[in-house]
Amino acid sequence: MSEKRFLPIILLLVSIFWLFTVFYGINTTFNFGYDEGVYLQTAYQHAKGQKLYQELFLSQPPLLVELLSLVIKITGNGIVIPRLVPIFFSAAVLSTMCLIANELFGRKTGAIASILLCINFYFIKWTKVLNANIPSLTFALLAIFAA
Repeated sequence: MSEKRFLPIILLLVSIFWLFTVFYGINTTFNFGYDEGVYLQTAYQHAKGQKLYQELFLSQPPLLVELLSLVIKITGNGIVIPRLVPIFFSAAVLSTMCLIANELFGRKTGAIASILLCINFYFIKWTKVLNANIPSLTFALLAIFAA
């Protein structure tokens, strides 16, 4: 099988593996995401009309909480739909990292980098938790790619 057909098939299989591991147990409580409850509660209260940095304490920039607040306004209170936000940002991290590796080192390296990130335990772990880590990483990689 030629490289042009082999790499996309491998990337597709690894992406399916990544999606399965990310979505597996998405509606369960995690004991390693202590900030998740704080972000969700803050976003819920903000969606109900309370003001950030005035009525609600927030020690982070407002991007994630504003986004979660919008998601809660649209879909209602829950855990699964807001957890799709970091999954979306993680997919953007994977895509951006693949693009950066493709541009700098070639197509094979982009595929290898994507595969290694897809099977990285910590990346999978933090993809499932609502916190600012993955969105921050996304914007950092997008800045590097833009540069």
